[in-house]
Amino acid sequence: MMKPLGLLIAISVLCLTDTVSACTIFRVTRGATTLVGNNEDDNTTATRIWFLAPEKGKYGRVFFGFTGGPPQGGMNDQGLFFDWVADNPSDDWKRDPTKLNYAGSVSEKILEETATVEEALEVYEKWNETAFLKSRTMLVDKTGASAIVGWKDGKVTVVRSHERFQAMGFGYGTASERLAKIGDVSFDSVRSILKSCVQSGQYPTQYSNIYDLRHGEVWVYFYHREKPPVRLNLQAELVKGHHYYDLPLLAEQMKQSLMTDFKTQKEVEVDPAVYTSYVGQYRIEPDYLFTITVEEGKLYFEAHDAYHTRLFAASNTQFFIRSLDSCLLFKLNQNGRVDEASLHVRGKDVPARRVK
Repeated sequence: MMKPLGLLIAISVLCLTDTVSACTIFRVTRGATTLVGNNEDDNTTATRIWFLAPEKGKYGRVFFGFTGGPPQGGMNDQGLFFDWVADNPSDDWKRDPTKLNYAGSVSEKILEETATVEEALEVYEKWNETAFLKSRTMLVDKTGASAIVGWKDGKVTVVRSHERFQAMGFGYGTASERLAKIGDVSFDSVRSILKSCVQSGQYPTQYSNIYDLRHGEVWVYFYHREKPPVRLNLQAELVKGHHYYDLPLLAEQMKQSLMTDFKTQKEVEVDPAVYTSYVGQYRIEPDYLFTITVEEGKLYFEAHDAYHTRLFAASNTQFFIRSLDSCLLFKLNQNGRVDEASLHVRGKDVPARRVK
């Protein structure tokens, strides 16, 4: 039997599913300045940053996370930020049948489509977020508004804050104590607090960030590595188009040719007539069904755990799902008809037979 969470939605659960508390996030505001600090803790060293330029109906955005996994944090060109901490085991989480299921992290959708904390919170009223199984998230916008969103007693919980600061995660106590006494809200003061919350041991801090939401800048720090910090300007990176960098090689790769993957690959043009030949229903054994449809000249994937998910063309037969870092390959038989497909997800190729 397919696991209850389904094939796709299950992989959007964030990392660190077996630790009590990991990652530290805090927001501090004074006047027009809002800075956000974040330590990303995990035992996975394969970390990545990727940029998606603005498109019709989507803001430009940057995401941080682990190679092949969902984003752990990020910011869009409207000055909206999110990041997650793994400190909230919620064994009672379950999908709300009245809400839709997103193929990936709902946080991605939030940065694509919303500009403020209040707009972002409305997304959780419509979409299920699998990551609430183990984690909570903080949302911050450039006005200094912030909210911690999680799950408790069978429902989404929201703790808003318009105070001087808000903190959560592994370093909550240390960060809160120091933020309460902070004088100058600057990169130096925030960096000092971040460093005091760095975690070692089983889940060490892999990278740290300071975001300036009003100016669209983010600094990347590597406290456990002999590497200098790197400053990134979101608009300057978005002008380059979709691309990614491996964080351990960030400074070096920024000087090289742009790299792309499933999340950042540029879509190629395909004759809309080709899409029609793929329309139908497919089965992954034993009982996972998905449907391929065409709408307004675009191809879509849909299943019980993936509502109306856009497929982007890499070629006439291969299509990628940006929100899942995966792709779908349609296979032609000797007569040129599509009888099967292959879903590449989390490094594995899963065969699917066409049933309708």
